[in-house]
Amino acid sequence: EDVYTTDLDLELTGTPEGDGRVFFTELVSGLAASPGVDAVALAHKLPLGSTSSFGDVTVEGLEPPEGRTGFEAFFGRVSPGYFGTLDLALLQGRDFEPSDAEGSPRVAIVNRTMARRLWPGGSALGEVFRIPWSGSTVDLTVVGVVEDASYKSLFEATPNFYYLPSGQWYNAHMVLFVRASPERVEDVRDRVSQTVASLQPSLPRQPLIPLEESLALALAPQRIGAWVSGVLGILGLLLGAVGVYGVTALAVNQRVREVGIRMALGATRGDVVALVLRQGMIAPLVGVAAGLLGALAMARLVSRFLTGVGFADPAAFGTAALTLVSVALLATLVPAGRAARQSPSASLRSE
Repeated sequence: EDVYTTDLDLELTGTPEGDGRVFFTELVSGLAASPGVDAVALAHKLPLGSTSSFGDVTVEGLEPPEGRTGFEAFFGRVSPGYFGTLDLALLQGRDFEPSDAEGSPRVAIVNRTMARRLWPGGSALGEVFRIPWSGSTVDLTVVGVVEDASYKSLFEATPNFYYLPSGQWYNAHMVLFVRASPERVEDVRDRVSQTVASLQPSLPRQPLIPLEESLALALAPQRIGAWVSGVLGILGLLLGAVGVYGVTALAVNQRVREVGIRMALGATRGDVVALVLRQGMIAPLVGVAAGLLGALAMARLVSRFLTGVGFADPAAFGTAALTLVSVALLATLVPAGRAARQSPSASLRSE
């Protein structure tokens, strides 16, 4: 939320690496000082985009899985401030800094899963792991641990993932991330366009769009599934409500003669309604309770397909239970009230 992105591809202009480094540095520093910009950062890919890998990583003294030369891991190139811009919690250590640049000691930030798997029982900070690079290897020192995220799919098993500072690992094609409040976003859009134009006049400028919109294609299958499941759920709830109403109303209507007898013997309308309501709601309440327990058990089976909501979501279960109880209450009160308003003789004559 409140994060906007645009694509910056210096390969289109043939910009040399040195000039590209200057462009990205001046772009981020210029926007960071702009009014309305809460945070700004760069990364070489969008979240939920395709993942990149140099190959298996190794840790001295740690035996790799059987049949592998190391541990499978993926990486992302990001600039300082990326984790704050995307609201990813830094669990240990530090963020990347401008000093993590070309020529400085190689560093990395790992996700929580990678820290736990490669350095179990201890802190990953200061530890070294090795990646293949240009026919040789490069040692990376861990300076931070960040919370796990979704990298390729919402439903993936969390992989080992590490982040590299873009200052040490240049890439000509980057994505700009800007965090801004909605009321200032138009000013920020103008500022981004002006800044890019002043630094790289020949670079084709893409619009600054919400991150949610940028991820629309990646999230399309999940959203379609959510809508279909939601519609089927609502239809099921409506069918259940109709069934509860019909059965409950029929049960109460069959007691009309009983109501007439009770009123003839001195029962008041309030007594009749209270009695029918108390007895008529037992079955619906027991059914709702049993249904909730069954639904909770079934929900565990589909929990791995859920994201952003727990399998025991109180809003979903509460809405369904409240709807069915309300329908049962209505189905009990309406015929009971109608029977209580009739004269005892009319009730006794009813079949």
